[in-house]
Amino acid sequence: LDASSTWWMLALDAQRSKLRLVSFDEDLPPEQSSKLERNDRRDPRSARMFSSCTYSSSGLNAQPSSEYVDSASSGSAIASNATSADALCRLAVSEHESGNTVAAENNYRLALAIEPGHIAANYLLGLLLFQAGQTREARGLLHHAAKHLKHDAKLFATLGGAYQSLEDYPSAVTHLNQSLELDPSDLDARLHRGICHYELESYREAIEDLSEVTKARPRDYDASLALANAHLEIGEFSKARAIAQSVIDACDQLGEQTLAMMCVGDSLFRDRQFNEAFFAYKGALEKAPDHAGLWFRLGMFHQKLEDFQSAIDSYRQCLKLEPENTAAMLNLGISHNAIGDVEASEQCYRSIITLNPQHHEAHWNLALVVLSQGRWQEGFELFEARWHIAQLKHQKRFDHLAPRLTPSDVKAQKNRPADQSNRLLIWAEQGLGDTIQFCRFAPYFHQAGFRTVLLVPASLRELCESLSQEIEVISTASPLDGNFDFQAPLLSLPYLMGDDFSLITPNKAYLSASTRKRSQWETRITPSKRPKVGLCFSGSPTHLNDHNRSLPAAILLSALPEGIDYYYLQKDVAEDDRVPLHESGMIQIFAKE
Repeated sequence: LDASSTWWMLALDAQRSKLRLVSFDEDLPPEQSSKLERNDRRDPRSARMFSSCTYSSSGLNAQPSSEYVDSASSGSAIASNATSADALCRLAVSEHESGNTVAAENNYRLALAIEPGHIAANYLLGLLLFQAGQTREARGLLHHAAKHLKHDAKLFATLGGAYQSLEDYPSAVTHLNQSLELDPSDLDARLHRGICHYELESYREAIEDLSEVTKARPRDYDASLALANAHLEIGEFSKARAIAQSVIDACDQLGEQTLAMMCVGDSLFRDRQFNEAFFAYKGALEKAPDHAGLWFRLGMFHQKLEDFQSAIDSYRQCLKLEPENTAAMLNLGISHNAIGDVEASEQCYRSIITLNPQHHEAHWNLALVVLSQGRWQEGFELFEARWHIAQLKHQKRFDHLAPRLTPSDVKAQKNRPADQSNRLLIWAEQGLGDTIQFCRFAPYFHQAGFRTVLLVPASLRELCESLSQEIEVISTASPLDGNFDFQAPLLSLPYLMGDDFSLITPNKAYLSASTRKRSQWETRITPSKRPKVGLCFSGSPTHLNDHNRSLPAAILLSALPEGIDYYYLQKDVAEDDRVPLHESGMIQIFAKE
């Protein structure tokens, strides 16, 4: 293979019935670079920054040259058909190189109608469609050609580009690997593989590929910006800034300069240099006031610092420029909700769902807003979208044990005789507090006719056994026999109850401490006629929103009225709370030190 050529066309040497490759040298300027912005999808409710990557598709998207092909065939067609298909393919190439893509496509398709396996027609029509953005059909045609052209590096690179366009990054990497095995010097294929590694969050692999590209092509600003963002994602903020600043200094193109300034702002922000980040974003906006991505960044900046009105203003500016920017709509909804404007928040999420009915984060955030208004049935149905969001990606599930319970299954069980009861596994999800709150609904399913088993964390087993004598409570530390007819996540129970959920009233306590535990605590609590109040005010320090969930002890102590016996009910004391709690003497502490 001639490494300097761009596209290859399969030709048949009719005299020797032997396949040979004829190269087409690239003589047209590359297409205009395209930009790829990547959202950080790991926490759609938060105001986290996301980085933008850029890449050039020019190396994987070129036109054939003006050379002609004597013949083109798969090598296996009947001679008369091959002649017609070859002639049409030659004509299509001529039209293709002259820019008449409509006529070229028609002739490629006519050639394939005569000979569906014609390798050159499959290959070149695949290239044409890939260039035209018809990627799914192009992928199939290129796959057919790749079965026969197993040593064509550019073909595998283009196939990788097709998968990349379809956001199937694992498949893209597979085909780009094949391309680079055949031609390790192909920097465009290496650039695209680096971008795909970035999208797969394999940032160090991305850095390895992108570093190779920037060493060989120091003025490839797309590669440099992608490299800067990869360093940003692994917390190497200084390296990210240095690379982005080098682009600002060397490049005179406004688009690349703007993206580089955005990267500098992102690195400063994530390095908690907030003032510098603000001025970086504002400086970029002075150069590019119509850049929607910059307004989005500025909105996230204000949102992170909990200046929600400024965030709202920035997101609105972004949406004026890009009315269908669902990321801006999502964060606009979050910001409206943060200032208590639930109606505006709900409208944002519904607008997203209108544009993209499969936008799971919008469904989930809408569920939270609807539930906060007490619209239980609609809210819990929407809340089922939680299984598609990043936060629950690693949640252990039990779908392998039995089918997931549905509302229709519940109705059917109610109509069955008692001797046809199905065994149901209800399993706890998320935190201990969620289990304590939602286990109250488990008895309903026993009453509906299920033989109910409740799976809970070991620390809650004894407490949950007080729910009902008819419910079997087992610990996550115990083995499961797997003999279940249905299974259901604990937080799905209200949704599964349907209309009956409204019949549940909290008219009595549903959990109680055991006699043994009561006896133990009676000896630890000082006898007193004053009211006794238990306090919990500190959440998990690793929670992304802990600063809004936890209350410093010093602030709480200053507001507590006298004449009450206070008890600290948490197992641990936060480091910053130790001194104020012990010095005050107002609260009796049982937490382990």
